[in-house]
Amino acid sequence: MASVWIARWPRKSGGQSYRVMFRVCGRESMPRYGGAFPTMREAKIRRDWIAGELAGRRVPATGPLVESHAAPTLEQAYEAWRSSRVDVAEATATYQRSAIRRAAPLLGRRVDAISPKDVAALVGELVAMGKARETVRKTVTVLAMVLDHAGVTPNPARDRVHVRLPRENRAEIQPPSAEH
Repeated sequence: MASVWIARWPRKSGGQSYRVMFRVCGRESMPRYGGAFPTMREAKIRRDWIAGELAGRRVPATGPLVESHAAPTLEQAYEAWRSSRVDVAEATATYQRSAIRRAAPLLGRRVDAISPKDVAALVGELVAMGKARETVRKTVTVLAMVLDHAGVTPNPARDRVHVRLPRENRAEIQPPSAEH
């Protein structure tokens, strides 16, 4: 039968800590380490969690947490994306570079922290700066490609609920008269 207990453990500094120990099977199995805590309260919380896991017939994973790799910043993701694009003409690479330069001051953070509202705010800032609709569209399109390459799902630049492009007021074309 599985069991969980708390053991007081002396510290070198003279105080004590509380170690949580448990067995997955009966008394024949080796005791496992569940963590050491400075207070009894924290040790009891861990003990209760381990007891719940054992009651659910799961072996508690009390090892060190694996640190997730930090997502790259927008500039780093752009550089990785740009270096992978060997099929792009020089003129295309130039407009893509300028599009990211427009977006980077406003979205200069990790790519997984960019939300659709941030991209919508970017569109609003570009419109306030007097940028044309197609310039804004190209900026959002390049941003979407960079975020796709970085593996951001769902891609905030492709969210059509929050990210809207400005209206374009096109001049009506006047056809020539019958005389001409």
